[in-house]
Amino acid sequence: MKKRVLITPMDWGLGHASRCVKIIRKLNEYGYEVIIGCDNKPLHFLKKEFPNHDFVRLKAMPILYSKYIGASFAIFLQIYKLIYNYFYEIYITEKIINQFKIDAIITDNRFGVRSKKIPSIFVTHQVEIRSKYFMSFINYVNTRLINRFNECWIVDDKKNRLSGSLSNSSKLYIKTQHLSNLSRFRYFKTMTKKQLLVLVSGPEPQSSIFEKKLIEATKKLKIKSIILQCKPSLNLVNKQGNTSTISHLQTEALNKLILESKYVISRSGYTTVMDLAKLKKKIMFNCNKWSV
Repeated sequence: MKKRVLITPMDWGLGHASRCVKIIRKLNEYGYEVIIGCDNKPLHFLKKEFPNHDFVRLKAMPILYSKYIGASFAIFLQIYKLIYNYFYEIYITEKIINQFKIDAIITDNRFGVRSKKIPSIFVTHQVEIRSKYFMSFINYVNTRLINRFNECWIVDDKKNRLSGSLSNSSKLYIKTQHLSNLSRFRYFKTMTKKQLLVLVSGPEPQSSIFEKKLIEATKKLKIKSIILQCKPSLNLVNKQGNTSTISHLQTEALNKLILESKYVISRSGYTTVMDLAKLKKKIMFNCNKWSV
């Protein structure tokens, strides 16, 4: 009988779900039966990537961001939601384990998805969080929660770090393993087209603000522009002049599109950084102001 593994990506955009794709593929290759627990965008995304897998809804109170204050402070003001999500995850995880006869857990940044009954692995690149506010306290809590797992898989190379000091694991006493680049994409040679690709990702409302600005900017360009919204629940294509807006593309199509595009502009999280590094792209980042 196949061993059953529960995979649960965090529901903050698509980055955590995206980098779980490679883990799920490997588990499938090794003969494990994978149960995927998620909701909202990650659920729509992973159902398209793995239509034959079993899914369970793992809800969470949404963290809302602001147009006017930095993300770190916005998250701090909603700390009650994080506490609720943590205890809800602990409760619902035991129910899922019993319902699906789970043998092991691999969770990407969901602190409450663990159990003393079975091996529980925490996946992250943020072992040491950088923040303008309350950094010592945040890292104390972060380290304490990670150390409650059996093992921590760090999404970075041990020597050539993309995440810099974020992946510093010196304060963890549990077993750690570096997974290197977890991009779901593969590099191959292809003809480059003189076109601009805009990857719109990250939390709202900033991603929509970024998208609106880029739509206006691309109207003034003479080259073909493609704006990818990262909305897996939709299947829309809208063309205005030289600019096409696409709601979502699955892995193979997006892989090819990124490689073909001469220019890439992205408002990126860490997963997009990994993807573009894997595909050897020259890129322009619009940096997130997490601590302002």
